[in-house]
Amino acid sequence: MRLFVAIEIPETVRAEVQAVAPQPGPGLRVVKSEQWHLTLHFVGEADLDGVIAALAGLSFEPFELRLAGAGQFRARDECVLWLGFEHSLELIELHSEVGCRLTAGIGYRPESRPYRPHLTVARRRMRHAGNDVDGFLANAENWQSSPFRVADVVLFQSELTPRGPKYRERYRAGR
Repeated sequence: MRLFVAIEIPETVRAEVQAVAPQPGPGLRVVKSEQWHLTLHFVGEADLDGVIAALAGLSFEPFELRLAGAGQFRARDECVLWLGFEHSLELIELHSEVGCRLTAGIGYRPESRPYRPHLTVARRRMRHAGNDVDGFLANAENWQSSPFRVADVVLFQSELTPRGPKYRERYRAGR
């Protein structure tokens, strides 16, 4: 089972993101708003019961988070457009705690790259240059969402389909 642990983005904030997100265009695929989330850890193929057991008992003080700014990650033939998050010590601590629980519980090995919290809003093939990307980056550079409360994390199952991934909530921890 393909699994990841994430923070859900509330509907009110999704509406704000929708207003700043780029529009689909040639070579530009926009992520559906119902799929927007903040990944804490991508677990990959793992035993569901083992991951749930590792997350059982996870508790943290609720905190506020806010989306802020925009950017892009470039890979070989694809560019990922994202919205960032304001720095949050609580988020970094939560990311670390979830990673430690997964490591101890199922032998998970976190990525070696530093954690860069972001919300993926679109993907573009590199061969499709366009002002749509530059426009998005310029419009969202100083953009901020309303703050939202984080009180739990969600374990999602991701199923890859020809129409894109489908996410299914499998467990919720926190509060």
